Amino acid sequence: MKRFCFLLVFLLFLLGCKIKVTPPACYYKAKEAFENKDYELVIDLLEDAKIPVSQKTDWYYYFYGTSLYRISKAQTRKAIDNLKIAITFHDEVFEYYFNIAQMYFDIADYEHAHAFFEKAATLYKDSNKTEPYNVYLWIALTLCKQDLFNVSEFTKVYPTDESLYLKGFCTQISANSLSEQYIDNISNAENLKVDEKILIIDALFNRVSGGMEQLTALILMEKYTRLLTKELVINLKGIFQKILMASINKGWEIWIEQNC
Repeated sequence: MKRFCFLLVFLLFLLGCKIKVTPPACYYKAKEAFENKDYELVIDLLEDAKIPVSQKTDWYYYFYGTSLYRISKAQTRKAIDNLKIAITFHDEVFEYYFNIAQMYFDIADYEHAHAFFEKAATLYKDSNKTEPYNVYLWIALTLCKQDLFNVSEFTKVYPTDESLYLKGFCTQISANSLSEQYIDNISNAENLKVDEKILIIDALFNRVSGGMEQLTALILMEKYTRLLTKELVINLKGIFQKILMASINKGWEIWIEQNC
């Protein structure tokens, strides 16, 4: 009897090893479209495939939710719900938490954003990722939005020396002054996305005493017409409007109108 049970267990083990879950045919097409940032195609492929709920796993909810968010910020809540389902399948994937955190940040739910950035930071630290996600910078920006950012406490907890941008950010706030070199570095940073540049400058603008006057002085320097890209200027319009209202210099107003 014992021998029979052993053989039965062994056979079941062998059968289990041979079972391989094959992704639906649309998976590879959706993955390729996702990597090419063709998010509307991702949505079309996944919806047209009509995959039964029982066959949907984390990849489906990650592709679908993230694509919804990239297409329209009005779909952010639905996107968050999809990525949270993805986490129920695999709860140790950095991108799931990081993307949810950014989504919460976009809808000004900074408390939830902070919690998900913290979890993402833990996973990032334990991974071998080479892409600069700037997760610690996002934590700093989230704390700034909550008016909870304290340089001395932050630098004790987070590895600020690993990022020149984050280290410089802390230095600017500690010194209560905007450095021309730092703004220069941010403007030209290749591994910072436009929205990250916007948020950094906006945070400094609001937290450094006399930030508007200091930033005005830096921006109105002639060389900044070449440092700030058209895309960056368009997104910075809100800050520029504040500056232009306080400035009698009409040169920049004309330049923005001509280039935007």
